[in-house]
Amino acid sequence: MIVKNEDELKGTKGDFIFKVYAEEEKQNLLLSVMCEMKSEQLNSHNKKKNSDHYKKLDDDRNKKNLDYALLVSELESDSNDSLIYRVNEYKDMFVIRPMYFISFLGVLETIALKYKDLKLNRLQQEIMFKEKQDILDEFEEFKNNLLDNALKHIDTKVNEINKSAETIKKEANKILEATELVINKHLNTVKNKINGFKIEKVLKD
Repeated sequence: MIVKNEDELKGTKGDFIFKVYAEEEKQNLLLSVMCEMKSEQLNSHNKKKNSDHYKKLDDDRNKKNLDYALLVSELESDSNDSLIYRVNEYKDMFVIRPMYFISFLGVLETIALKYKDLKLNRLQQEIMFKEKQDILDEFEEFKNNLLDNALKHIDTKVNEINKSAETIKKEANKILEATELVINKHLNTVKNKINGFKIEKVLKD
């Protein structure tokens, strides 16, 4: 569920809180995420960076005792930053472009529901020889590695696509320049022939 964060604590608050419960009665909270949205006018003279908002977002998350912090941001739109990335300075904080917001919440929800299987349900007989905390620790490491590897892969692929797009753009510019030269050359030829037209020549003929 997503709820509007109406509470204001000492002048700071996030925009939305996303929560996942183990059951409809909402007794066992599995996941909580502080979500803050940031946008900026393209012609704004007061440009902000994503990093300008990390500390406040972390403070808001901690005041509410929430698990994750998401900065859903349109800032630095002209930069080559990744579309989704982890903020290493703060625990479980991510920056994400708006178009991937819902999909990323879905990933976090899937993680939470897997925690439910490990924490709230009885352990299966085939893993009873393991301590419950060992299993949770193992899943935590698995989850973090999976997220980090996925984000790294996304970043690599996006960079490759951006490089390809830049190459295509350069080639397209060359084509446009060549086209412009051809057009200008022929138009200039037409102009020169018109300017070179002499009435005397017609009269002589």
